[in-house]
Amino acid sequence: MGGFSKFFNEHLTTLTCRDLHKGISCKKQALNIIIGCPIKSLKFVTPLAFLSLLPKIRTLSQTELQETLRIIATISLAFSINGATAMCLVCLLGNLLGRLTLYTTVFVPCLLSSYCVFLIDTKAGQIAADVFYQCFIETLLRRKNVISRTVSGSKLIQTIIFVMCSGLILHGKREYNLKEVWIATPNRLTVRNGEEKSKIHCHLHKDMSCRNHLWIGIRNYFLTGLALDFAAIFKGAATQPTSRDLWSKIKHFQLFSAPLACLYIALYRSIHCFLNHFNNFSDQINHALASCCAGLCYFLYPQRTLFYFAVLQAVQTLWQLFKIANSKTTNKCFKFFLNFPYRLIAYPLTQAYMAHVYVMKPQLCSRFTVKILDNATNDQ
Repeated sequence: MGGFSKFFNEHLTTLTCRDLHKGISCKKQALNIIIGCPIKSLKFVTPLAFLSLLPKIRTLSQTELQETLRIIATISLAFSINGATAMCLVCLLGNLLGRLTLYTTVFVPCLLSSYCVFLIDTKAGQIAADVFYQCFIETLLRRKNVISRTVSGSKLIQTIIFVMCSGLILHGKREYNLKEVWIATPNRLTVRNGEEKSKIHCHLHKDMSCRNHLWIGIRNYFLTGLALDFAAIFKGAATQPTSRDLWSKIKHFQLFSAPLACLYIALYRSIHCFLNHFNNFSDQINHALASCCAGLCYFLYPQRTLFYFAVLQAVQTLWQLFKIANSKTTNKCFKFFLNFPYRLIAYPLTQAYMAHVYVMKPQLCSRFTVKILDNATNDQ
């Protein structure tokens, strides 16, 4: 889709869809896209799906593996149909109108094609929406305004925001069993809150010392992060055209996921156990303090993609908590407001906006956004 950018100039209205694919007809272009998009989407989705299995590789069952394979096939199909439909609509609208226009070349086709994802599978629609929401947050913080420059230019401010996001996400996962994806799973009490007798013993891990509880967490999360780092090596090596580039990639490799996950879980579990031993506050307050302190690891291992992901998960958690707090309302209008499927409107608009920005102002798009859009449209 990035190839469209060179056509957006003052002479846009004099161009036709044949200028987008010189040498071949619209039917031939549509056939190439229909064949190429599923292959491209499958190559992109498969590694990401299997990476999500690494944290639970030891307890992985055959049913979970089959479900993962089904999700891979479904998401690949949904993304490929999404991209192929968008590209075909470009030619269709161009032929119907007789020329290319500013919004019918990118925005409108991507807006209409996004609904194909929901028709294939609801889960695929949710994943696609989360991906483009994160891309939207990245684009907002790449703009040259005061707020964006302040946040993106200060590691301290990013760390403070990440700390608050960490506390909010783990609170939602622990207290309300929310399904948001995050670095670590929250500590669970082995006794009920009302049965906490004293602070002499930690109630987070039955028949296990705090030291063993901390060591097991560090070991497991370090191995998971290490697997992610090695997967990143192999994925990066596969894209290198020559052996010299491959060797340079391996030579300059640095661990990131392993020490980040290790430090995060170490801060989280150690502080939580310490506060339960020596703090007279309730376990909920101690957990909130520990989950926030765990976010301090971002200061040592900052990464923009992780920051954007944390902001997205925190916003979604906040919305879920708001819905839970007002679930018993008797006001019909307010209940309609809470239960309205906003994703059916927000996701298509976000996808169309991101594709439009990619063509008009590609400097606002991150590498992650570019990769998503190019893979969905077979690099067209």
